[in-house]
Order: sequence, then C-alpha cells, then structure tokens
Amino acid sequence: MDFTPIQSILAGTLLLLMMGFAVIGFVIYYQRKQLKSQKEIQKMRILHQKQMLTNSLAVQEEVRRNISNDLHDEVGGLLSATKLSISVLSKFVDASLKDKIEHSKGLVMEALAHVRNLSRDLIPRTLQNFGIEVAVEEFIQKMEDATPVKFGFDSENLEERFDPNLELTAYRVIQELTNNALKHAGATNIDVKIKIKESELNITFKDDGKGFDLEKAALNKESGLGLGNIFSRLDVVDGVYNFSSEEGKGAEFDIKIPLKTG
Repeated sequence: MDFTPIQSILAGTLLLLMMGFAVIGFVIYYQRKQLKSQKEIQKMRILHQKQMLTNSLAVQEEVRRNISNDLHDEVGGLLSATKLSISVLSKFVDASLKDKIEHSKGLVMEALAHVRNLSRDLIPRTLQNFGIEVAVEEFIQKMEDATPVKFGFDSENLEERFDPNLELTAYRVIQELTNNALKHAGATNIDVKIKIKESELNITFKDDGKGFDLEKAALNKESGLGLGNIFSRLDVVDGVYNFSSEEGKGAEFDIKIPLKTG
C-alpha cells in the first residue's frame, strides 16, 4: 500500500508524538519512583533517628535507675547503720558528750533524708506505683515546700493508667519545665494542668517569669534551658508542642501526647 506524501508526514508526526509521549511518560514514572524512593529513605532516616533518641533516653533512665538503687541500698544502708551505731554509742559516753553525739546523729539523719530524696528524684517510684497525677502532685508539693513559688495544679480524667513511657515522658517534661522556671525565669507563680481529651494527654504549663526568646534559646546550647531534651522526649512519643514566650511576660507551654493505655 502506497502512502501519499501527506499521509507519510502525518504518520511520521504521529510516530514522533508517540515517542515523545513515551519519553515524557518514562520521565514522569522515573521522577515519581525517585520521589517515592527519597520519601522512603527520609522515612527510614526519621525512624532511625527516633530509635536512636529512644535508645538514648532509655540509657539515661537506666543510669538514673542504677544510681538511685545504689543510693537507696548502699549509701542509704550505710547511713542507717551509722545512725544505729551512734544511737548505741550514746549509751556509753559521758553526759558531756551527749550533745555532740546527738548533733552527729542529726547530721546523719539529714544526710539520709537527702539521699532518699535524691533517690526519689532520680527514679519517681510514686509514678511507677500510682501514676502521673499522684506523682506530679507529690513533685509540686515538694517544690512548694522547698521554694517560695506558688503552684497551681489541676487535673481531669486521669483515673486510668497509661503507657509507662508516656507517663515517664510527661513527668520528666513537667519536671524540666519547672526547673527552668525556677532556675532561669525567676517565676513566682506556676500553673500546671493535665487532662485527657480526645485520646490525648494534654499538658499546659504557665509561669510568670521573665520569659525568653524561644528561637535563640533553642539554638543556644549553653542556655541551660534543656529545651532540646524536652523536644527529644516529646518526639519519641509523637508529642505535639506549642511554646510561646516573650521577654518579661512569662512563658506558656501547650503539649499534646497521643495516648497508649497500659
């Protein structure tokens, strides 16, 4: 079958168009495949970073646990034995030494109390036994007793226990924020609210301290604010945070962590 010149031109043009579409289709397919591959690599990188953070925090808590146990069992035991020895010794000394013996006994008891408090700070046993609400209440009460700062605490729907890692994260974040408000912000009032809403643990933390520039503080590793540690802990449990602060106007922290019942 013979083709006219026009038919040949049309056939050639159609063939070129088909080849062009094929090339375009291949380029689009290749780009999509590359994009998908990049997304998968990025996803794997994020998961790897998250796992590294999880492992790092787990190691930190294990070190805390070991130190806490050593303080409680070893140092605490030695101090208790020393107190007992002093009590026994006081029965065999002259009356003139009674006051010194009692003073020494008082110092040992004070050291023992500090060791027990430090042990509890390292590993919040109240958190393990009774949950986030009771543990935060105990922590706040201790802060009120030790400082002139006034605390407000409110909680809702915390009857249920949650994933231990989630509870520990929430407790450590509140602990860190409180320490920041006391050491760096010069706050005189701190309000903490914890509630369950729509399958999330919501934490609101407010202080009336001097405030700070969040961007500068986050970049300044020597600021001592520990924001990076807070961010890392929240990232591990998929927490969402919204921090706002102005110099001279205090700070407010709104945190949401998806629940995992335990």
